[in-house]
Amino acid sequence: MKKRGGAIRYNKDHRPLVGSASMGLFGAGHRYEIDSTIADVYLVHRVNRLWLIGRPVLYVVVDTFTRMIVGIHIGLEGPSWNGARHAIYNACTPKVDFCKRYGIDIDELDWPCSHLPVELVADRAELLSEAGEAMTKVVGTTVKILPPFRPDWKSIIESRFRLINEKLDLKFVPGGVDARKMERGDRDYQLDAILDIDEFTEMVIVGVLAHNKSLRVPHLLNREMIAAGVEPTPIELWKWSMENSMLNAKAVSPAELKIALLPSRECRISRGGINFQGVQYTCQTAVREEWLERSHNFQTKYVRVYYDPNSIENCWVKSDAGFEPLTIVPQHSQKYGGLRMEEVLDIIKIVNQVSPDARYEADNIAAQLKGRQEDILDRAKIKRAAQGEPKSNADFKRDKRSKRATEAQRERDLHSADLNQLHVVDNSPVTAETPKRAVSNSARSAAFLKLVVNAGKETNE
Repeated sequence: MKKRGGAIRYNKDHRPLVGSASMGLFGAGHRYEIDSTIADVYLVHRVNRLWLIGRPVLYVVVDTFTRMIVGIHIGLEGPSWNGARHAIYNACTPKVDFCKRYGIDIDELDWPCSHLPVELVADRAELLSEAGEAMTKVVGTTVKILPPFRPDWKSIIESRFRLINEKLDLKFVPGGVDARKMERGDRDYQLDAILDIDEFTEMVIVGVLAHNKSLRVPHLLNREMIAAGVEPTPIELWKWSMENSMLNAKAVSPAELKIALLPSRECRISRGGINFQGVQYTCQTAVREEWLERSHNFQTKYVRVYYDPNSIENCWVKSDAGFEPLTIVPQHSQKYGGLRMEEVLDIIKIVNQVSPDARYEADNIAAQLKGRQEDILDRAKIKRAAQGEPKSNADFKRDKRSKRATEAQRERDLHSADLNQLHVVDNSPVTAETPKRAVSNSARSAAFLKLVVNAGKETNE
């Protein structure tokens, strides 16, 4: 069968289904699965409800062992890491304040999920990108990407999307997408949209709370759970697992996790600062440990910077004491302070662009410079040839110090001649004329005259 249909089709549709997704797991919090989908509803703008903004992206994080929905995020970006990180943050932090933000009052035990998973699994590489790898190093969660062409391996998360749609009956919500194809003459369901993103998020939260408390999963009960009389729902399985599991679920402070989930990049340290996207930063550790001073000692040094894509000023580095904020150096703070990252990148790109007119002007100036340099060199060669050749190379290089001194004195005499003109009060119109050389009786002027006389004698001889 594998030869006839191919390995991909065999693994997806015909392989034996022995075991379950929960096999090999030690309890709640061992493995989280994350995925995203386009929600089946159209939304309107929060400011003006006559502005249709399209369908939102729904991110869901599910605990594999209990089928508990541990985190969600509804956004307008994605699928991408920038949206997924909000769902992961929600999955690993307490939910009371999150629900209160949308007008829902809950107790901590109503949604008791605020732990870091041992594993985080996704089937889309864009959800767990380079930022996901950095999260692994910071909080210790192992990130796994499922292979392509294996939708059977993500049946748990896919079924959560279906259950949420069924719980909320989205196709009957104004603006909801009906699964059937619209017939000619049917009203466009986009025109019925009335929900904004906050109201839809509130609906999803209510649906998730109902799912966690009412979904029946008797096939997940083991012998110990049956003996303890555990109700076969995700939230009861979660509570039992947290009390009896061998897995030591780990928690992290919300502030540290929020920074750890930000996108990050290795940035070069130079004498001007920590260079990130063309902007220079510094921090207390950099000053104390002299990062900038040591950066030019024949060894390029780098540091990982965690940054907020929405603000150029929100950047951090990881130090022994935790995450330390970066500050923009003064000369760049005046130029870029308060701007979004995209705005700064646009400014740098535009400033560095060279227009065709500017490029033509630069080429023209370079050609003029080259021509003038060649003209100066030609005149100097003619003057040098008129002097004749020196007796020897040694004679040409002899007495450089005294010759340099006489030339310097000649320059000073010329400058003095210019200053002497300032003593003359003349109301006549200013005319350009060659300044007269001042007569100097200094020893160096006498040495210059002696040098000229001797050179004349040698030429006559």
